[in-house]
This record gives sequence, C-alpha cells and structure tokens, in this order.
Amino acid sequence: MNTEPVQSPAVLTQIICSRRSVRNFSDRELGDDAVQAILADAQRAPSGYNLQPTHFVVVRGDLRAALSRAAFDQRQILEAPVTVALVVDLRSDLRHLDDVIQRDLEAGAIDDRYVGFMRRVVRLTFARGPLGVLGWAKGCLTRLLGRFKPMPEFPAANPAGWATRQAMFVADHMLLSATARGVASCPMEGFGEARARRLLGVPAGYRVALLIPLGYEVDSPEEAPTFRSRLPLDEVVHRGRW
Repeated sequence: MNTEPVQSPAVLTQIICSRRSVRNFSDRELGDDAVQAILADAQRAPSGYNLQPTHFVVVRGDLRAALSRAAFDQRQILEAPVTVALVVDLRSDLRHLDDVIQRDLEAGAIDDRYVGFMRRVVRLTFARGPLGVLGWAKGCLTRLLGRFKPMPEFPAANPAGWATRQAMFVADHMLLSATARGVASCPMEGFGEARARRLLGVPAGYRVALLIPLGYEVDSPEEAPTFRSRLPLDEVVHRGRW
C-alpha cells in the first residue's frame, strides 16, 4: 500500500486556513461546470454504511429571493449566484441499500460475505417498527444498557440526527473544494427548515440540513479579510482522558 501523500500536506493546510464564511458576493456568475465539480468532490465524503443520504438542490435565479426570506432575509443568498441546499434522506436504508450493495459489488469493493453483514447490520440499526416504536425502544436500550456496556447509537432512534451528521461530512468536503477552486461559500444553519422544505419541493421523508451559498467574493482591496479566532489548541485537546 502506497503511504506517500498525494500532495504536500501544506497545500491542504493552506486551503483549510484560507476558507472562511463570506457574506458579500459579487455579481460574477458561477458556471454549472464549477458547481458540478464541487458537488462531485462533496459526494466523495465518508458515509455511514455507504448509504449516502445527502442530496443537493441547486438554487439559482428568482427562487433565491424566496429562499432568502425563509432564511430570515440573510443577504448572502440573494447576492450569491447559487445556493445549494443539502437535503437528507431519512430512509436511505430502504431507498439506497440495494443500489449501493450492487454498485459496490460491481466495483469489487465488497464481497458476498460482506453483503450479508451489511443487510443484517442495517436492518438491526435502522428498523423503526410501526409508528417508530422500535426506534424509540432502541434509544431507551442504548441509554439504559450504555451505562454498563458499550452500546451503539441506533440511527433508528434519531434518524434526522444520523442523517444530518452524514450531511456535515459532505458539507466539509464541499466547502474545502470550493475554496480550492477560488469559490467563496457560507454554510448556513439559520433558516426555517419547514418553509425551506416546502419552497424547494422536498418530499416527505427528507429534511433540509444546511444551505450553502456559492459564488465569488466582492473585491475590497481597502479591507483585508478578518478571520475569526480559534481557541488555543491546548485548551481543547485532551490526551488519553479528559
């Protein structure tokens, strides 16, 4: 196995350190090819069980005004030429499992033995039962037995929480890919999720996890960009135990 880095780690560090949330966008257009490349990078993010519950809704044009109102009139949606909504599937275990297994088999990424393992584990951890009673019971079981022995957090107990965590992996890839391509971005949690879901035509069983405007920052030579501070690393790193 080749352990040599694909690129110098300093390149990635530079991209990470230069990424920041931009709220003032220029009127320069962002082409479909650039957006597609960013989304392709984002889709390579880690995914639990490879179920890939994250979908992308690419918003352009007049719809941005209504989406801005759903996000408390935040101007970055109006100014950015594109806003991508990260929408998560709350039943990706039912909708994606067979397709993912077949694709992984064809790619040689898994074998028949692993297929059996996947089907058992996904059924065990995601099944909710009628009216979600089984999911509720699994959550209670985790809290009770987790005091005495290691217990997993079943996605069935909190499907929206599990799916949203998967979307955050995708968002991280997306933000860094945009930065590497010279595209500004601004991850947004502040919006009315129910209103955004209706506006974007998101079907039942899906939730809007995040909005990310994309575009080019307004050039302001007289104002150097101000980066938000971070706590000293020694204050948040714990060695061995807390």
